[in-house]
Amino acid sequence: MPHVTVLAELRGSLTDVTSIAGKLAARTSPLQTTLTTIEWTPGEYYRSFFALVAETEALAKLHRDTCEIAGECPRRPYHLSLMYTDRLSNAERAAIRDSIYQQRGGQGFGMELLLTRLQVCSSSGLPPEEWTCPVAIALH
Repeated sequence: MPHVTVLAELRGSLTDVTSIAGKLAARTSPLQTTLTTIEWTPGEYYRSFFALVAETEALAKLHRDTCEIAGECPRRPYHLSLMYTDRLSNAERAAIRDSIYQQRGGQGFGMELLLTRLQVCSSSGLPPEEWTCPVAIALH
């Protein structure tokens, strides 16, 4: 499922991580932003095809609050994961990206995005199709 990762690795029990997510959600309103461009990081499976999320003051605040509450800082810039793969060449990725841009009528992605909840997911050591997200906390 496409998602914007706030913090990729947070050690602790489900109760501990849910408590941290709850504190973060209490400080965070729904986040309006834009997906700007589609990119990839060669050789990095979990950043193999993603859309960059435009930095806003609200996302900068989310970053600061995450650092303070979790004691760890997220990797930036934020991105929306679209696909995990190690089977596409850079040329194939570029062709997919360019096709999407063409369908959208421009040189960028340019899609509005509203983030309305934080989810606590278990993903460590599992392939993406086996990730579970037992907790969802609404942003108000």
